[in-house]
Amino acid sequence: MIHGLKVYENAGRVVGNRYSEKDTYFTDEGFKLVSGNPITPDAKQVALVHEDFANTNGLNIGDYIVLKNVEGKEVEEKVKIIGIFTSTRKSDSEEYMDTTNLFENIIFTDLNTTSKLIYETDSENSQYGDFEVEDPEKLDDLIAEMKEIEDVFWDNCKITKNDSNYENTKESLDGLRKIVSTAIAIILIISVILVVLILNLWTKHRTNEIGILLSIGISKKDLIWQQILEVLIISVPAFILSFVTSSIATKVIGSKLINSISSSIDITVNIHDWLIVSGIGLLIILVSTIISIYQITKIKPRDIFSKID
Repeated sequence: MIHGLKVYENAGRVVGNRYSEKDTYFTDEGFKLVSGNPITPDAKQVALVHEDFANTNGLNIGDYIVLKNVEGKEVEEKVKIIGIFTSTRKSDSEEYMDTTNLFENIIFTDLNTTSKLIYETDSENSQYGDFEVEDPEKLDDLIAEMKEIEDVFWDNCKITKNDSNYENTKESLDGLRKIVSTAIAIILIISVILVVLILNLWTKHRTNEIGILLSIGISKKDLIWQQILEVLIISVPAFILSFVTSSIATKVIGSKLINSISSSIDITVNIHDWLIVSGIGLLIILVSTIISIYQITKIKPRDIFSKID
């Protein structure tokens, strides 16, 4: 073990954990468990060792090793190896004599074991701890609430907020959201213009048919409902098909965009959003249909035929 600036040439570092998988070595430094099990709160007298350390010393899962405190205390603990991990990059300390910082010499164990080695007690003590929150937006409020806990000497504690990854991801997502929102607004405007133009052209090409129907006594209301029904027969299946195609496109295209920002974010098309988009689309189509058909139905049949001639 190493404290302060003291350097040891033939020692390793023991790191105590309740959840080894959430240790920053595994979440940030690229450590990966290659065999065995991680450390959990109910584990006692157990250890995880680096695969290079295990190979050099002929160790396997299930073997026992003895950990000692090298700072003058005659304390040692026998632990069982329950897992072997590897590191995806080299340690920054390889150029120095400090062997305690070499990744190959780091051993993870439970808090009970480290408490016995450092404090000579069975109670779980720690010098520092990493805590996770479900909602990073509430991190500041949580820290303020935590400092209100009594019987803790907060003046002797240093609380560090490590949310840089979240802030970077949030900033990137905010930028992507603005781009997507702008694109959606432009597409929506163009779509409305196209729908109106297409429906107007469609209605004008049926002017003769509308004039005949009006002349034989079909009411304007029935004609409008007929046009609406025809549009719904086409648009409803199209919207249903769009849910399938958008889900596929989201996984293929959207995932690549999001994964460039963070691999832990998953995007999907849910029913609620699809219903909103479909509802807006249907409303635009219906209004456009009513406007286009009403412009012709308000003209008398005789005038319609005269315009055709």
